[in-house]
Amino acid sequence: MVKLSELLYKKTESLWLSSIEEPFLIEMAEGTLDQSLFRNYMLQDYFYLLEYIKILKELRSLSKKILQCSVLWRRLFLLRRRSASWCMFRK
Repeated sequence: MVKLSELLYKKTESLWLSSIEEPFLIEMAEGTLDQSLFRNYMLQDYFYLLEYIKILKELRSLSKKILQCSVLWRRLFLLRRRSASWCMFRK
């Protein structure tokens, strides 16, 4: 039986390989990333996590109300999808 992690990696291998070649990630790993880009990245991540935490808290408090939870899960999905296009850290 194939492990889930192996299956997921195989299906996304091309994305993984292209993402590790991103100049932003390389520069961050090497410590050569422009400070303003790093600051924008950290701010973006901070605001994303604040919203993520807020949605998770609402989900927890509404866990017995399935319909309301599905609406919040949808919001969480849309937030994650929308955040993928923010790219504040690019030059």
